[in-house]
Amino acid sequence: LKLLRSDDIRAQLERADGRAIVYVQTKRDVEQISGLLVQHSLPAAPYHAGMEATQRRSRESDFRDGKVRIMV
Repeated sequence: LKLLRSDDIRAQLERADGRAIVYVQTKRDVEQISGLLVQHSLPAAPYHAGMEATQRRSRESDFRDGKVRIMV
């Protein structure tokens, strides 16, 4: 397991093709990392157990349909 800083994650995702799932330890990290990626024009969305079920399903659908390329 390689732990990366948010800038390292962003740089790798900017170069990557296709979809990606980024795993982090906390809900706060989910929100921070996904927000950082969106600020850098990367199509990312947060996804965690603290979200409403309808919101999680919507994010899953967006990811499957390619509307969101990166799920954090």
